[in-house]
Amino acid sequence: MTHNPDSILIYPVHLNPIVREIAYSILSDQEGIFLLEPLDFADMVNLIARSYLVFSHTGGLQEESAVFSTREILLKSKR
Repeated sequence: MTHNPDSILIYPVHLNPIVREIAYSILSDQEGIFLLEPLDFADMVNLIARSYLVFSHTGGLQEESAVFSTREILLKSKR
């Protein structure tokens, strides 16, 4: 998965069945990737505070990422 074996990717997978099917079929057996159930706000903020980088498709985590100076990459939808 990564060129840096010390890196891990933590992915709280959305509850949408289509998203879950795709995520689990592609990522579930990949070393260094951990698929989680969606997190509540406090747990998500705790995870952001301990992260180096956050990926988001909505920008809903921008303020929380900024508070902890965690870099965030917004993924643009093809719609």
